[in-house]
Order: sequence, then C-alpha cells, then structure tokens
Amino acid sequence: MRIILISYHGLADYTIALANALAQNNEVMLVLSQKSATPFLHRIDQSIRRKLVYFPRLRNPLNLLYTLKIFFAIRRFKPDVIHFQGGFIWFSFILPLLLKYPVITTIHDAEPHAGDESSRNMRWFLPNFLATRFSSKLIVHGENIRQQLARNSKIPVNKIASIQHGNGFIHKRNSKQIKCEDYRILFFGRILEYKGLPYLIKAEPLISSEIPELKICIAGDGALMQDYEKLISDRSRYEIYNEYIDQELMEKLFLSSSLVVLPYNEASQSGIISIAYAFAKPVIATQVGALPELIEHQRTGWIVPPCDERKLAQGIITLLKDKKLREKLGRNAFEKARNEMSWTNIARQTCDVYFSILNKRSKTNNDERQGNPDC
Repeated sequence: MRIILISYHGLADYTIALANALAQNNEVMLVLSQKSATPFLHRIDQSIRRKLVYFPRLRNPLNLLYTLKIFFAIRRFKPDVIHFQGGFIWFSFILPLLLKYPVITTIHDAEPHAGDESSRNMRWFLPNFLATRFSSKLIVHGENIRQQLARNSKIPVNKIASIQHGNGFIHKRNSKQIKCEDYRILFFGRILEYKGLPYLIKAEPLISSEIPELKICIAGDGALMQDYEKLISDRSRYEIYNEYIDQELMEKLFLSSSLVVLPYNEASQSGIISIAYAFAKPVIATQVGALPELIEHQRTGWIVPPCDERKLAQGIITLLKDKKLREKLGRNAFEKARNEMSWTNIARQTCDVYFSILNKRSKTNNDERQGNPDC
C-alpha cells in the first residue's frame, strides 16, 4: 500500500513514529513542517520518502503556494491513502480536490481546550470542520473522544475509529547515569489553563506535611507559569523549567522522577502518558476525557477526581510512601507501552482502517460497474 502521512505543526515526532511502523510493510511518504521536524529527522526510516516544507506565518499568502506544492507531490506519488495529522487552514481550500483518494484525518482534540486561545478561532474550527466533512474516516485516541467528536460534529459514530496513542521513547540514552529520586514528582508539558497545575501547587503543602523530602518538578513553556508561581508557598520544593524542553532534558526529568502527575481540569487524551509509560513511570491523573482509558487504576497508575487538591494529594502520598507499589505500577506501565501501545500494534490497527476504506470503495466501484453495462 502507498501511504502519504502529512503533519503541519507540532506532531512531527508522533507522525515519524507512526510512519516508521507503517513503512515495515508499506511504501510511505512523509510530508512535514521543516521547523517542527528538524529535531527528529534522524529518526526517520531510510526507506521513507520525505518532503520538508517551510511554512511562513499563518497569514502569509505564500502558504497557498506551499500547499499547492504538497498537492502536486501527492499526485506524483499516487497514494492509495492520504493520512493527515490534524488540519491546516490553508490546505482546507484544496481538500475537495483530493476526493479521488481516500482521506483519513486524525483529530487529536474533539474541541478546543480551556485557555488555549490559539485553538479558539478559525485556525482550529475551519480545518476540523472540513476534515469531518471531507475525510473518508477519522481517527481519535479514545472512545470518550470518539463519542464527543460524533456529538459535536453531528457525524455518524461509525465514521470515527478509536486507536490508542502510541508509546513514547522506549530507548533511553541516559538510563544508567541518572538515578530515580523516590520523592520527586513530575508535571510535564505546556503550561495551559486546562492542565490544572494550580491544583498540584495547592496540594503541595498537604503532601509535604506527610513527605518532607518532596520535590516537584514543573517542565514546560507557557506564560501562565508567571501567575502560578505566585501560588507557591515554599519555592525550595520546586524545580521549574518554564521553557521548551529538548529531548535530552526530557529524558533526564522522566528518569529522575518517581511518578508523573496530570492534574487536568479537562482533557481529550495526552501523549505525556505514553512517554511516562515508556520510562516505566506510573501516572496520577484525573477522571477527565480519555485519560482513564489509558490509565488502569491501581495497575498502571492512579485516577483521582478533577479540581480536588485533597484527593490529588492523597493519591500522590499513597504512591510516594509505597515504593514497591510504585515500582509495580511502573513495570505494568512499561509492559503496556511495549505491547498494547507499541507502534507496531498502532500501525496494524491504522492499516485496518485504511483497508476498510479501500475495500468499501472497491465494493462501491464494482457495484457501479455491474449496474452500468457501459462501464
């Protein structure tokens, strides 16, 4: 099968991992944003064709020129399927020209997150609206998101396939040099309103009263961190990296932490969970979105109610006080990442989606030929 995977922004590492797995049994072409893909280019399988595109600022009309270049690259490649990772407002204008190909779009969020202003405008709504209309099939990462997308977009639920998010970075370069600290917890990712970081900060005094050695690491960029720091009562308990986190620092932070905390107010899914599992770290997260579909309570992590710092503190205290339980959950998480969430498994399920569309089209074409003697 000839497959084109296209990603415009922020999902290069995810798209490359999926492409590598698909390339084991298929002919794959990758179309990526040069800016977001550059740190990950060394990971691309040599068998994969690649096209890197420099996209200027969103309002620059040159985007249309680069979009047309992608369109002609698609025609030259003659794919069996085209798989988009999210939408792009400029490409939305030529989606109708691609209807001769089966188009699949992975929708990572069924609706915009609270506090993420970049998603609360036409840059988010128009591409996602058109993707739901012009794609042969949609893929999401969780049954909760599947139902939410069908409800919000008013499309049949059988047009949407649910496939788990693939695992994170299984191979760790610094695993032997960096020691895990028993009472160190990690909050990782962009600092946005829906991530619920204030609840972790409010939980800190409750945790510290039980565990004096507590250290909280917060790592991710976002202007809100300046406001959240005002909520901190004891700065000595925190290690804060309010910046873009490169891979080397990311590995260090995950390896040195004993568990990962996601105190989200609301969510769709989270790639942070898959990364934590790949580092054999249990995850404490809230009962929101599709997070409970990835975290098996008391097996790979701990589920607590959202917006409740006391319940959050209780869960963290439970795991920090019980090293054997924590390590057991971590081992279970790693096994889940290595097997159920492996990219080989994800690619197999993704190919099933491709084949279901191709078979349906083939059947439709055969039926039309049988019904028309001139065909």
